[in-house]
Amino acid sequence: MKTNRTIEFKKILSLFFIFAMLICFTVPLGGCSSKNNEEEYEEDEEQETKKKKNKKDKDEEEKEAKHGESDDMLLEYAQNLEYISGMVGYFDSHIYTDQYGYPSYEKDYSEVPFGNIDCFIDDYDRDGDEELLIADISNDKGLTLSMYECKGGNVELSDTFENYALGNDSVRIDVISYDYDDKIIIGVVCRDSVYIMADGVDKEYKGITYDGNRFSELGNAWFVGSDPSEEDEAFMNEMHKCGVYVDWDDCWDRNFTDVIMEATRGSKLLSIEDIINDYVYSYDDGPYTTYTRIAGYVRCTGFSDYYFTKHDGPDPAYDYVIPDSSIKELTDSDLALLNNDQLRIARNEIAAKHGRRFKDEELQTYFDSKGWYKGTIEPDDFDAAKELTKTERNNMDFIMKHEK
Repeated sequence: MKTNRTIEFKKILSLFFIFAMLICFTVPLGGCSSKNNEEEYEEDEEQETKKKKNKKDKDEEEKEAKHGESDDMLLEYAQNLEYISGMVGYFDSHIYTDQYGYPSYEKDYSEVPFGNIDCFIDDYDRDGDEELLIADISNDKGLTLSMYECKGGNVELSDTFENYALGNDSVRIDVISYDYDDKIIIGVVCRDSVYIMADGVDKEYKGITYDGNRFSELGNAWFVGSDPSEEDEAFMNEMHKCGVYVDWDDCWDRNFTDVIMEATRGSKLLSIEDIINDYVYSYDDGPYTTYTRIAGYVRCTGFSDYYFTKHDGPDPAYDYVIPDSSIKELTDSDLALLNNDQLRIARNEIAAKHGRRFKDEELQTYFDSKGWYKGTIEPDDFDAAKELTKTERNNMDFIMKHEK
């Protein structure tokens, strides 16, 4: 009996020993902690970290390569378009009396070039992929912004935003961009808008964003009137919606676009000038101003870095010897830097604006080279007393006195 118990005890002891050995090799306890197991764990963790980093690097490389392909596709698409940036077109106007008896006019844009102004590539919706923004201008729609994206290996139009149709007034339009609230804001500035048949001015600002599908308008600040001396609260509130915080007086005392760009640290994308710089009027035929001529120019300028969007064109401000000789009384300072040949051209330029042709071949050749010139009246048929205003006739006499 004793022998059987001894055997059983030895079996139990052996099993206990085996069990204890297994515990020591598999689960470190206290001082029996396995250094090798810790090192193996650290090595595994380091390898896993390297794998994750390599995968991340590979993903980023693939993403950059994809972006590069998209950028190339957008740029190639843009290069295949034609642009009018830098080109200048001149217009006359059809003058008439409306149904209510008021004088009115309609610009003739038949000689003005219209089309794409410029293009810009940026991540406008902040999704990591860049988009192509194209700005164009047309007679019927005015300024249009179009956003394109790469989808399925193709460049596709995503959305358009129509803005500021051309009209009867002189106006300058600027398009800018800046960052606000983690978005790229596209700002459209309407400045220096003047009603030549009234005494009002117009100033407008729109801030728009693109969310990957469509354009959205953040705010539309608009003021029209004759007296901007008092701050317009509604106007300023709309400016604030667009992330523009400026002083009311600065908006009127300085270049409106410059004020906004300084406040937002923005950059200018393009500008459009639709300017009446030559008009003749009188008060002789009734209570309203009577115009016999309204003319000017349209010029669009893009400021992207893409060489293929640029065209060289004459600057309308310098296409006349004296641009404002029809609308103001000239002084000695206006003529001080002109030589005798320039004075002669400046004097005849006043009549040339009204379509007078010239017997002098040299003068006729000179004015034929100007985009604004429309020679329709023969010299013997030109009646200066009828065609020219008193200001213009006085200026011609004044210039002649300075000719040597």
